[in-house]
Amino acid sequence: MHRAINSLRRIFAVAVLATLISWHPATGQTIGGVAMEFPSQDPIVKTVATEVPFELVARDSLGNVIADWDTRGHSVVLTVHNSIAEVDTNFRSCYSWEDGYSWTKLMVGGVAATQRSSFVFEVDKSVFVNGRAAGLFQDSKAEAGITIEVSPTIPGLDQRSPLMTFTEGDLQNYMLEITGAPYPESDTVYVQRLYELLVWPQDRYCNTVVREQRTMFTARFPGEFDAREGDAGTLFGGLTMIAGMQRFLLLSRNARETGSQAQWIQAMYMQDPAVHGSTREYYVLPHAPYPFSVIDIPDSTEINLAATPDSTVVFRWERPSPPDPYTNCYQSVFDPSLYSDQLRYRVFFFDAPTPERSVEMDADGNGLQNELTCTLARLREILTALYPNGVPAYARVLWRVEASDGLYVTASNPSALSQLPFYRFFLFETETEVAAAVRPGRLTLQQNYPNPFNPTTVITFDLPKATTLTLCVTDVLGREVTLLADRVRMEAGAHSLSFNAAGIPPGVYLYRLKTTNAVLTRRMVVMK
Repeated sequence: MHRAINSLRRIFAVAVLATLISWHPATGQTIGGVAMEFPSQDPIVKTVATEVPFELVARDSLGNVIADWDTRGHSVVLTVHNSIAEVDTNFRSCYSWEDGYSWTKLMVGGVAATQRSSFVFEVDKSVFVNGRAAGLFQDSKAEAGITIEVSPTIPGLDQRSPLMTFTEGDLQNYMLEITGAPYPESDTVYVQRLYELLVWPQDRYCNTVVREQRTMFTARFPGEFDAREGDAGTLFGGLTMIAGMQRFLLLSRNARETGSQAQWIQAMYMQDPAVHGSTREYYVLPHAPYPFSVIDIPDSTEINLAATPDSTVVFRWERPSPPDPYTNCYQSVFDPSLYSDQLRYRVFFFDAPTPERSVEMDADGNGLQNELTCTLARLREILTALYPNGVPAYARVLWRVEASDGLYVTASNPSALSQLPFYRFFLFETETEVAAAVRPGRLTLQQNYPNPFNPTTVITFDLPKATTLTLCVTDVLGREVTLLADRVRMEAGAHSLSFNAAGIPPGVYLYRLKTTNAVLTRRMVVMK
C-alpha cells in the first residue's frame, strides 16, 4: 500500500512538471516550439519547382505534441538559407510563362506563408490542426545546399531541414545574346569586326541546362557571315551540341544599317522544333574613318625649290577623336579589353583632276601619324615623276590624304578655297628667294583648330609677303575681348598664334586679321 502511494506521487509529480514545462501561468503561453520534420534527414535532390513535403509539429520540451497550438501557441518564422532565387537578377524571363523566373514558395496548412522578405516567411498559428501543419517547399532556381530553419529556436527540437539540391529541368527555350559594339548592350555590331554570340539552353525557369542538346542555328541572312574567321563556318548549316552556356565569335561581311532589315540569329532544339530562341534584332554598321580636313599646307601655296635641298615642307591634317567608329569596342562580355581600328594615312600627289600620273607616300611613322614631312629634294623627285616629259617652270601639283582602317577609306575634305576634292601647291625655282622655301599664294585666315574648343585653340594665317598686321578677338557685337597681335610686322609664310579662352564665358566669338590691304574675319566657338 505504501509503495503504491509513493508510485502515484511520482506519476503526479511528473505530470505537474510536464505541465509547468509546457505552460507559463503568467503569460498564458505554451513553453514549447515548432519542429520541422521530414520523412528522412538524408540530403534531398529534386528537379527545380518540385514540391518538397514536410510537417511542422508543435512540441513541448519533452517532445509531446501541443495539440492546441492554434490557440495557445504563436506564429513561427521559416528562413530559407543559401538560396539566391528571390534575388536573382533574372527576375522575369522573356518567355510567356507566368512563373518562368526564379522564385521560392512555401505553403503551410494549405495556404501560402506570408513572405516578410526575400527568404523569410511567417506561419500563423491558426494553420495548425491538432498541433500539426503540413507544408510544401518549392524552389525554381537550380542550386545546392539549401536549408530551411524554424524560429524561435527551442533546444532539443529538430528545427532545420536536411540539405536540399535542386537541379535544372528539361530544355524549354534558348536565350541568345549578342555582345554589341561599342558597348555590350547595344543593338549594333560592325562589318568585318568580330563580335560575340552567347547561347544559354534553359528550362522553364531560366536555369541553364548543362546536359548536351542537339541544336541547329539559323539566321535571317545566314549567307552574310564570314566562314573563314570566327565560328560561323561550323555554327550554321549543321548540328551543334550545346551543353551549358556556349560562346561563339562571329564576323558579318555585309552592312545592315538602320532602316534596312536587321539581322537575327535563332537556335532550335532538333528533338522539338517548338523549343527555340533568338537574339534581338541587330544592325551591322560600316565604320569608315571620320571626315577630316587638311591643316597645312594651305591651298595654292607656292614652294621655292631653290631653297636648301634638305629644307622640309610638312603636310598636316586633322586626326578626329575618335578617328573611326570602331573605337574602344567590346568583343566579349568576359573580356574587359577594348578594341579599336588603327588608321593609316597615305598622301597622294597627282598631276591633274583626272590623273594620268600619281605618287603615293605613307605618312610619317609608317603611316600612323597625321603628317608627312618632305624635303625639297623629295618634292623635286615627285615633280619629276609627275612630269616625265619636262618640268614646267611653274608646276602645279594636286594632293589629298586618305585614311584607311584596312577596310574603309576616307579622303580628306575638299579644299575650303576651291571646294575641289584636292589641294594645290605650286613649285618654282628662283635663286634670289632661297630663304623662303614655302610662300603662300595669297593672304588667308584659316579656321582655328580645334573648334569648338576649351580652353585653347590655334589660329593660323598665311602671308604672301611681309606685312604689318593686327589680330584680335571680339564678341559678336564687335567688342574687343583680347588682342593677340598689335601692329606687328611679320615675314611672308604661314604663321600660328595660340588663344587661351580660360577667362571668358562660353559662346560664339570672332577673330579678325587686319593688314594694310585687307581685313579677314572668322567665327569660333568657346565651350566650357
